[in-house]
Amino acid sequence: MNNIEIQVTRDSVSMGDDVEAPHYYSFNAEASSSLSAIFSHLNRKNYLASVAGNNHSWSVIVNGEVVATFLGNNQIPVPSDSLNLAISSLSNQNRLIIRFSYKSAGT
Repeated sequence: MNNIEIQVTRDSVSMGDDVEAPHYYSFNAEASSSLSAIFSHLNRKNYLASVAGNNHSWSVIVNGEVVATFLGNNQIPVPSDSLNLAISSLSNQNRLIIRFSYKSAGT
């Protein structure tokens, strides 16, 4: 069984959230796991911050490219083909770095 280390960070959503920054989380997953499975794991851990209001989103960045989007406080990403990708296809030296970039709602 080949494991990949998943390293996750996310932006802060408020000054109070900054206290716990940089919101780093690391775990191991089987290389054959899909991005969807990784997001399910993060959902069980309540990784994404809940934000008051509407129309905000999270962009998921891997290797400099957006691979998924979460709208509002949804813990499940918008459906896309990239969700079925095996993490082994995105990893580098048995490590996958995922960054959640927060986009606040327009005011």
